[in-house]
Amino acid sequence: MTFDATTIKMLLEGIRDTLYMVLASSAISYILGIPLGILLVVTDKDGIRPFPIFQKVLGLAINLLRSVPFIILLIMMLPCTRFLVGT
Repeated sequence: MTFDATTIKMLLEGIRDTLYMVLASSAISYILGIPLGILLVVTDKDGIRPFPIFQKVLGLAINLLRSVPFIILLIMMLPCTRFLVGT
């Protein structure tokens, strides 16, 4: 592989796009995750203001959202699995 100007330009553009996606998704995760985490701790049975129903509903919603990346990974790996296993 030769690293001519076009290849280097493409690599730098890919690195820039990757960093942008990582930083944007991290910022969104922090902005949403920290308040939700605080709400879960505050509404816990030993928290400042126990609210078991809200805590269970919010905990369920967070656990469902947390599993979305793994489900996407499973779907993306289906062709590889079919190729390796043959079924």
